[in-house]
Amino acid sequence: MKINDNLRLRKIGSRSMVVKEVEGEVNMTDVFTLNSTASDIWSAFSGKDFTEEDLVGYLIDNYEVTRERAAADVADLLSRWKEYGLIDG
Repeated sequence: MKINDNLRLRKIGSRSMVVKEVEGEVNMTDVFTLNSTASDIWSAFSGKDFTEEDLVGYLIDNYEVTRERAAADVADLLSRWKEYGLIDG
C-alpha cells in the first residue's frame, strides 16, 4: 500500500494535519489531524510502498511498545486511513 500521492502533511502550530494538494494548491475542505506517532509514520513512509508489518516494525523500533500493541494500533490506524482515502492499496 502507499500513502495517497496528492496528500501533504503540514504542521500548523503544534498540530500535524494532512491536506489535499491539487496542482500546487492546498484544499482545506478535508483536513485530517494526526497525533505525533501517526505523523511520524506518515513522514517515514510517505512516497514509499509499505506493508502493515513494515509499520509494526517501525513502531517497535522507534517506540517502547510490544508487538501485540503495535499490531493492534497499526490495524486501527490503517483502517481509518483506508476509510478516509488517505492510502491506496
